[in-house]
Amino acid sequence: MAKFGGTSLGDARGMERSARTAADRGAALVVVSAVAGVTDRLAALASLLARGDRAGASGAVRGLASDHRRVARDLGVPGGALDSLEEPLGELESLRGAPAGDDPRTAAEVQAFGERLSSALFAWALGRERGGAVELVDARSVVRTDDRWLKARVDFQETGRRARRAFPEDGAPRVTQGFIGSEARGGTTLLGRGGSDYTAAVLAEALGAGVLEIWTDVEGVRTTDPRICPHAGPIREMTWEEAAELAVLGAKVLHPATLVPARRGGVRVHVGSSFRPDGGGTWIVEEAREAPLVRAVSKRDGQRLLTISTPRMLHAHGFLRRIFGVFDDFAVSVDAVTTSEVSVALTVEREDASDALLLELRRFAGVRAEDGFSLVSLVGNGVDRAPGFVAAAVRTLGDIDIRMVCHGASSHNLCLLVRSGQGRDAVARLHRAFIEEAA
Repeated sequence: MAKFGGTSLGDARGMERSARTAADRGAALVVVSAVAGVTDRLAALASLLARGDRAGASGAVRGLASDHRRVARDLGVPGGALDSLEEPLGELESLRGAPAGDDPRTAAEVQAFGERLSSALFAWALGRERGGAVELVDARSVVRTDDRWLKARVDFQETGRRARRAFPEDGAPRVTQGFIGSEARGGTTLLGRGGSDYTAAVLAEALGAGVLEIWTDVEGVRTTDPRICPHAGPIREMTWEEAAELAVLGAKVLHPATLVPARRGGVRVHVGSSFRPDGGGTWIVEEAREAPLVRAVSKRDGQRLLTISTPRMLHAHGFLRRIFGVFDDFAVSVDAVTTSEVSVALTVEREDASDALLLELRRFAGVRAEDGFSLVSLVGNGVDRAPGFVAAAVRTLGDIDIRMVCHGASSHNLCLLVRSGQGRDAVARLHRAFIEEAA
């Protein structure tokens, strides 16, 4: 199985290059993302529709249609030969007259067009590359979810049954979409931003795939963001635990949820560059040949720090359960947490800490919300048992203000909350001290 991200499919050349890679690797099933930037444009379109801005929505739709038709022309698709592209484009253009209103169901339907359009183009490119028919399968007929429209949860049992029917072992090569699914009544749902990796892993588990190749614009996972540290090196192999920590803590190569179904299904995962498919990459394995103290340094921006406190917490039970019950009700994931006798400090994605969530917390506790933080993390092995490790990390940051330290819950990470303006500097210092100078 293979999955191609949006940066790999940015234009006709990218489509052709990715199709060649899929054909050369003998991928029986390919999952694709939307063309790079398209999901953001569709989210903006959904906002225009919600506000009733029909003129703005019409312009946005025209731009999206024009761009995808241009890719089709550049691919050499004969005029009128790609109904699988024109059908969703027609549906998209009809949405310009949709009634105003902030409806998550409409937002999900709108944002799903990115994958529907890119998959039609990719299927044509792959069919030409292979010299034979390639079937395009609508992922909404396969991936069954609940009705949390924009962050839906997969029904693995039903999805597995549907996947085995839709993708038989002896069938022709097939292409489908990542990121999208459907709930019980057929309404379109989304798996959350970056969910195409997750779709691929869910299908790989369901089909018993031996290997899932994730193709992006970088040659695997690196020791940190090379835009911050030019000396960031490639990671040839890493464990599931390390990869999961990196995915959750800010590394953008993998979607955080990807590894769960892949590991559960015994699927080996390889991350490589579609621009240089023979240039190596990263294998995610059960046990790596090397287990350095620090494998990588990551940064997760856009953190909101919530300090939740009440004197009633002192020597009381049930308070933490009540706090995290609220986050569960709002389907919000907590990134880092520390506690004291009368307060809990935790971080979440800023966009997830809605006014409604804060209001619910304030029904039983005082809540202070602060923005402008980055969670910088050292990911490796045995960091919870390394003498002097935390002290060395703090000394390395020197005059950088550390607002919160999370250590000890995992043997694979140390998390430090710093001001966003100091995040890049913190990453650079830690990478130099624990990776470059330790080599």
